[in-house]
Amino acid sequence: MNALKKTLYDNYKAAAEKVIPDLTNNKFTQTGMLTKDEFKVACNHLMKIDSTWEWNVTDICLQKRNILCRVMKIEEDYNASETNEFDMSIYDFTEDDIDNTDTTITNTSGIINTTSETISKTKTIEIEMEDANDSDSDDDGLAELEDNTLISSDEATIQTSQQAVDSAGHYYDVYITYDQYYRTPRIWFIGKKVDGTLLSSEDTYTDFMAEYLKVSLTMELNPVLHMQCVSVHPCKHAYAMQRMIAYDMEKKDESEINIEDYLVYFMKFASSVIPQLEFDCTSL
Repeated sequence: MNALKKTLYDNYKAAAEKVIPDLTNNKFTQTGMLTKDEFKVACNHLMKIDSTWEWNVTDICLQKRNILCRVMKIEEDYNASETNEFDMSIYDFTEDDIDNTDTTITNTSGIINTTSETISKTKTIEIEMEDANDSDSDDDGLAELEDNTLISSDEATIQTSQQAVDSAGHYYDVYITYDQYYRTPRIWFIGKKVDGTLLSSEDTYTDFMAEYLKVSLTMELNPVLHMQCVSVHPCKHAYAMQRMIAYDMEKKDESEINIEDYLVYFMKFASSVIPQLEFDCTSL
């Protein structure tokens, strides 16, 4: 059943991305999203402050190669702030936030036929952020598809243990693309051995430890590389970014927070999810 739900969801998302207009009028500090042009600006700024990032495909996909996967052992009393220079706990994410808050796309006048994969009619697509305590306003087309079962329990989801195995000699290439559906960056990982041989799925799974952070990692097809990659599912990215930026706005004037720094914030979020890969060399 989970596989069927994932297939339906993937078909829906693929169809929706074909008709969703590009986001143009955006206030990223309030939505946590960014436009395609803002994504390019943020990517160029990230490359400027960290020269190890480069375009894989200009304006579409960033890459950073050969990141060593650190050997890590997660104990029951693991303290993220001791392992990561950037402490995500300051943003006060709770389990309820992760489970009940989402960025949704409401198709107000379009009909997407996921069975025939044809589009009957689409006029307006609105983007809105759900309130953190409101779990009842999900889009009708995704209410039963985009849930915790789909994201966290399908066969493609990486189920990891708290006890990591020795991953010495495993290196990862990291990629960042723009997700048209969620209007946020999406980060991808491809593992390989010292000789360049790609890691098996089993070897890849043992390198990632996500359960303790309540974050889902999935193995999905990268739309640019056209190969299966590990990815942090982007359904909560906009909310996480909005919370991070809102926290900084309590200490800074809004004029001090620029779209150029969007991916700097995103690096803090992504590196806290994947602490065993040290791909973030930026600072706020």
